[in-house]
Amino acid sequence: MQTKTWRDIWESKRLDSSMNLQNMDTNEVIKELLRCNGFDSKTGSFSIESYRNFIADIFQKAKLGQCDSMYEVGCGAGAFLYAINMQKAENNQTAINSINTSTDSTGGGQMLSQCDVLENPLSTLDFKDIRGFKKLGGIDYSKNLSHIAKLVLPYANITQGEAKDIDSASYDSVCSFGVFHYFPSLQYAKEVIAKMIDKARKKVLFLDILDLDQREADIAYKKQICGDDYEKLYEGTTKHLYCPKDLFVELAESKQCEIYIEQQNIKGYANSPFRFNVIMEKKD
Repeated sequence: MQTKTWRDIWESKRLDSSMNLQNMDTNEVIKELLRCNGFDSKTGSFSIESYRNFIADIFQKAKLGQCDSMYEVGCGAGAFLYAINMQKAENNQTAINSINTSTDSTGGGQMLSQCDVLENPLSTLDFKDIRGFKKLGGIDYSKNLSHIAKLVLPYANITQGEAKDIDSASYDSVCSFGVFHYFPSLQYAKEVIAKMIDKARKKVLFLDILDLDQREADIAYKKQICGDDYEKLYEGTTKHLYCPKDLFVELAESKQCEIYIEQQNIKGYANSPFRFNVIMEKKD
């Protein structure tokens, strides 16, 4: 029997054929995309409520309201991009409502619509007209997952390719979620971090990073949960990569970025104690 690689695993992912994404609500879409991205394992699952709360929290901490464009490295089926774009849309709608309320109370001017202040031309596949980021993009090495991302984010520039091969086209914010531990080496990770920083105009987010300091604790936990299946799942060609926080700190300093590091905090996510999030902001 041929040994499976992570690429083999991701290429085996498919949308549930019994589901029609066009008729599903936002939470159902996100849940299916997360399943395709592998967040349905014994250790890697969480509720949609917890995930959306996490998205809202990161959106505020990173001040993504200041950003008009978002690019994701390792976007998979598009779960994070879809959810963060929904959060951006909610943020935009709140701002519009505030302007309209202020205008209406003073009795002057015309009421504003989303179309008056946003440019995102979203109307395909009968999906809701979601006015989030003006520009979305992403890359993933899986042909199947990047195809799914294109289906749910038809207005985004999604391409298939390696993380290290991202182009230089700039976006206000560049992010990754739960992808670095699939990289082959720390040198590869370092190259991707540098390119992500260079690609971003304002913010860079590295989320759900496996912490080198927590490696032994993480392995012990996985062995406890997975038992005899541990080696088959997490060793050999499917081994995880653990990153030191200093890797991000050093690159932030060399690229003149402010940096904030926090413990992963998704409620009910068993991996949270072993992972961290990094938010960088480009200095003027």
